[in-house]
Amino acid sequence: MSPSDREKARRYLKQEPIKNSYQLARMEDEESTLFYREGSEEKGLIIQRDETLTLRGDKEFLLHLIDEMEFESEREYRFHAVDNESYEAVKERFDVSDHRETWMLVRDRNKIGEPTVDVEPLEKKDAEKIDKYWGSSDSDSTDYLRERIEKGPAYGVRKEGELVAWCLTHYLTEQVIMLGMIYVLDEWRRSGFAKSLTEKMCLEGLKDDLIPTVYIYKDNEPSISLAGSLGFERIGEDHWFHGEFKAV
Repeated sequence: MSPSDREKARRYLKQEPIKNSYQLARMEDEESTLFYREGSEEKGLIIQRDETLTLRGDKEFLLHLIDEMEFESEREYRFHAVDNESYEAVKERFDVSDHRETWMLVRDRNKIGEPTVDVEPLEKKDAEKIDKYWGSSDSDSTDYLRERIEKGPAYGVRKEGELVAWCLTHYLTEQVIMLGMIYVLDEWRRSGFAKSLTEKMCLEGLKDDLIPTVYIYKDNEPSISLAGSLGFERIGEDHWFHGEFKAV
């Protein structure tokens, strides 16, 4: 794929830079492969890294693009941040499992306040504890958390030296800071920690004029309620799932 095609793909995604922020972030991943065709600016694209894919675009075009790619029959792939029309295309070529629907929400930067409790930057060693509550407790997820802590922003709350709450970023783009992995240990909930961490992370993004965004599973009512109370509003929805390629 030529540099000019990658730039055309970026321009296509930047038509909706917030809704397509996940795809824009993946475009910067040097290990990702872009599937895109000359003259297809208004049609769509597929970005793949190993077994993980994300898509955007017109259903019929994506079906043609999928058919041109070399997927292994009956092999399971992971699909991240797939919009509704792209999801309809994938369902025609893959058997879907572990399907989770999410809302994408953005926050009005004028509603950002100050933390009311002390928060401090996370350390790379914190990844192992966070992984017990967020990840799959394998080396891949722990390594991912270390990477996100190192690249930041990433903050936590400690009590008597123990990490009891945290919030990290999944990615940054030219316009978006995507918050994620926010968690408060059970015994410390309703202490204002989640709110303070969110405020701090949003303030960090504000330094670079970034728009705070979050993905929240549609069935996670407590997080949706918290986000709403902090001024986050829904702007889109995406699908996260596994898919096994159908044998022809």
